[in-house]
Amino acid sequence: VGPNILADLGHWAFSLIALALSLLATLWLGAAILRRGFGLGRDTAVLATSPGAMSYALAIVEEGRGNGTAIMVIQSLRLFLLASVLPVLIWALAEAPVLPDRAQMGLTAFAALLAVAALSGWGLARRGLPAAWLIAGFLVSGISHGAGWTPGLLPDWALFVGFAITGASIGARFVGLGMASLLAHGRAALVAGTVSALVAGLFAAPVAALTGLPLGQLWVAFAPGGVEAMAAMGLALGYDPAFVAVHHLVRLAVLFVIVPLFLRR
Repeated sequence: VGPNILADLGHWAFSLIALALSLLATLWLGAAILRRGFGLGRDTAVLATSPGAMSYALAIVEEGRGNGTAIMVIQSLRLFLLASVLPVLIWALAEAPVLPDRAQMGLTAFAALLAVAALSGWGLARRGLPAAWLIAGFLVSGISHGAGWTPGLLPDWALFVGFAITGASIGARFVGLGMASLLAHGRAALVAGTVSALVAGLFAAPVAALTGLPLGQLWVAFAPGGVEAMAAMGLALGYDPAFVAVHHLVRLAVLFVIVPLFLRR
């Protein structure tokens, strides 16, 4: 995030609207395929295909809606597939930019940023805010960089630790799942992941043509993965991480509204 973030948000309005439409298409098409092609119940199909909101979906499961095992397997495998395959598709179909070298922030600034973000995340988590630690880190870092208090990128070693933690957290979602569950829902996850990735690409392509934004950047921003995984992917591919992260935070906000509407139908 830089000092021009407010101006950027105005330029991103069109892509944010397209993102909301892609979410509606993904939920409708994905749920229909899981219901008719794999015999899943309506609630399970909607929650399993909910793009990149597994924690939210499992919270609804705890209220007695849907099959928790099927939802967790399909959501986790879909994220794994996206993280593995989407970068290859982007490199094959869209050229990732090579960004100029940017200075790294000093150790003192990094330590202060980390401390404030951790305290803010702890406070928001105690108040029950979903994804409190992630949102706190994004807001604290965004405000600090936007105001020019902590210029520069994170140190390389800190980025490596962050990527390692993100990968480990994705893998840890498979703890306790037997091979039978993985095989039973693996085909559904493969189909759901493929459909959601293609829908994201189909919506990203016209937006890229109309706005001049990189297709790969829009594809990562629209992809139905977790906020942390997709933001990390965008950063690794050389795209604007602020653009990707803002779109995925907006995606979560939209999902919090439309998923209950789909469940009531």
